[in-house]
Amino acid sequence: MMQDKDLTDDVLDEIIAGAKTSMEQYLALSLKAERAANRQPNLQQNIPENIPTLRDGLAAIRSLGEIDSGKIQAERDSL
Repeated sequence: MMQDKDLTDDVLDEIIAGAKTSMEQYLALSLKAERAANRQPNLQQNIPENIPTLRDGLAAIRSLGEIDSGKIQAERDSL
């Protein structure tokens, strides 16, 4: 479970839409999914099929479109 920084859902949506890195976007998506799961009263929440996985996060990121390798390379080089 990630540490929740008390960001509003609107702020998370802005981070997701304007993320500078894939990881930033993935973390915001993960936190949003975690919150949604915690809001739903589900007695079977801890069943492995109901726990968001890295595979789910990757699928969400891939569904957003093509990855800009030049942008990723520039970010890495700036570190």
